Amino acid sequence: MGVWAHGYGMGYGYGTGLEWLWMLFLVVGLAALVYVAVRLATRDKDGKRSEGAGAADAAAVAPTSARQILEDRLARGEIDPEEFRERVNALEGA
Repeated sequence: MGVWAHGYGMGYGYGTGLEWLWMLFLVVGLAALVYVAVRLATRDKDGKRSEGAGAADAAAVAPTSARQILEDRLARGEIDPEEFRERVNALEGA
């Protein structure tokens, strides 16, 4: 008789009947490794998720104006209206 007739290895019908479970673990494990690799590859150096090159290019092309920053700070209450006017006048050179 040949080797296959004695049930060596993971042949069909010759094993313990749990070969499918090992194959399932293998497939799930490989899928998890691929998932982790993709997640790590799409992160920046500081660990935040990357938005892609387009977002970085758009930020470089359209920087926030100094006046907009002052308006945002006024809206958040970091500066009062008087200080806002002083800084805007300084920006405009008046």
